[in-house]
Order: sequence, then C-alpha cells, then structure tokens
Amino acid sequence: MRYDNLKIFAPGKLILMGEYAVRHDGPGVVMAIDRLASLRWLSSSGDGRDDLVSQARSHTAPLLGVGKLGPCAVDSSGFYHEGQKLGLGSSAAVTAASVASVFVEAGRDISSAIERQEMWDIAMDVHDRFQAVHGSGLDLAASIFGGFVMMDKSCDDVPLKSWKLPKGIDLLFCWTHSPASTSSMVDAIDRWSVAHETKYAGIMSEMTDLAGTFCHADPDVGQTIALIDRYGMLMDRLGRDSGVPVVTDMMRELFSLARDMGGAAKPSGAGGGDFFMAAFGDLDARDRFEAAASELGALPVHFNICDKGVYAHDGDHHSG
Repeated sequence: MRYDNLKIFAPGKLILMGEYAVRHDGPGVVMAIDRLASLRWLSSSGDGRDDLVSQARSHTAPLLGVGKLGPCAVDSSGFYHEGQKLGLGSSAAVTAASVASVFVEAGRDISSAIERQEMWDIAMDVHDRFQAVHGSGLDLAASIFGGFVMMDKSCDDVPLKSWKLPKGIDLLFCWTHSPASTSSMVDAIDRWSVAHETKYAGIMSEMTDLAGTFCHADPDVGQTIALIDRYGMLMDRLGRDSGVPVVTDMMRELFSLARDMGGAAKPSGAGGGDFFMAAFGDLDARDRFEAAASELGALPVHFNICDKGVYAHDGDHHSG
C-alpha cells in the first residue's frame, strides 16, 4: 500500500509539574503544544539509515506483525529556533510519529485510546533505548494523547488521564536562549544521588507530595501559584545540592521577580536552560512579567495547546 499524501503529526510538550519526581513514579502534568513533528513516507527504496525514525519503526513492526518497511522521514524543524534546539520534546514527538506510522501500516486506528496506550508503551521502550536513559514517559504522553495529560504511575489502573488547568491561572513560557541536555542533567544528578541517597530521597519525597497536590487536589488559584513556587524552589535546591545548574542565574532572578509580582515560576523540564514556566492569577501581572522577562534576556513564546495527540492527515498540515 502506498502512503504518498499521508502524513503523521505529533505535538511537542511543555511540562507543568513533576520534573525529576516522575522518574521515581511521582505524578506530573504535561501540556501538548502546537509545535509538530511531521512524518512522511518516502517513495525511494531503503536508505540504510540508523536514526530514531528507522529504529522506532523497526522495533514496532514485528510487534504488530508488519513485514517489510519502506523508508520514512520526519521534519522536526519547528522544534528549533535559529539553529538551536528549543527543548520542546522533539525526540518524543519524532518517536511518537514513527511508532504511529507502523500502527497505520498495520491498519490500526491511532485515534483510539486503547491503541494510544499501546503506542505509549512501545514508544517508551524505543525512546529509552535510543536515549540510553530511563525516561518517565511524560513527554511521550503529550505527543501521543495531546491536551493536558496527568501521569501518575501509582494509579495502576489508569496511569494516564486528561487534566484541566485550574480556572483563573494564566501561564507564560519563556525560552532562556540556553539549550540544555536533559540526559546530561539527569545523569549528573543520578551520579550525585548515589553518594547522597538520604538527601536526594528527602527532596524527591517533597517533590512527589507537592506534585500530588497539584495533580489531584484541584487547588484554587492561590494554592496553585504557591505549589508552583515551592516546586521551583525545590528544583533550585536539588541543583544547588548536587552542583548541577538546574536553575540558572537568569532563571533565579526571574523567579524572584515573578514572586514579587504575585505569581510563581519554575523550570519546565530538567532545567539548566531551555524553557521555564510562569503562572499568574492576574493577566496584568503576567503581561508586566513578560515585558520584564524580555528586558532581562528571556524570550516569551506564546504556545497554543494541541488538543490532538498524534494523528494522521491526508495532504498538507492543518491546525491540530
């Protein structure tokens, strides 16, 4: 069967809550955004590549009983700015699109919640193998399910659920102009944790408790802002204790400014650069913070939520 005009789209992500804690089965929330990886089938014969796309498809095919695979290519240029990677989950989006493409070839309905759960399980394995690090799967959840996704692996029956942002909260995401390597950050903190097991466990316990309240307790605006502020401070503490720059000097200054304006801010992701998230209960305060963040060297970026997860579309891309 030919797929000349068919494309698979998968959104990127921004993490709202649960960084680091989710690696120890703590809860977390992620938001799928309108930066999309797009996969297309190629008409030429196999090109012998050993990239993420090929590995993901080769891993998935025998699990679904799909035979010979043709070559595919994925465009993830929307995850870069002036040649710099933005830290928006490009590898997760590429993995999701690649795994989904094999589901399409197997005749599966990739919009089905049941099929998406299987895609997530397979994509988790692929992503961990390719990155050579055990990830939480939170970024893949955004790419596959879309919208706001809450993950809590302690809920064995349904570890992934849709989630709603508390009413009255305005979010702003800012890029620091400093790309960061999540795997390097995680590796460094893991090495530190081995020699400081008690201290690390204490921080993870506090993070897990805060993330649990954020995810499950339906906090009001004031409580939500306080939880974000406290979580950001814990991430800063983790970085200071481990010697890993989870919160950079620029972030620290801006987080303090957000607090002074009645809001809160924290890294979105592993930290060390990339994006941070600011939250306010007042739109005026958010706008003032946006202007101040720009003056201090951050780049505010306005994302739309991508309610669709991974999806197929016949023809050129349209809004997801």
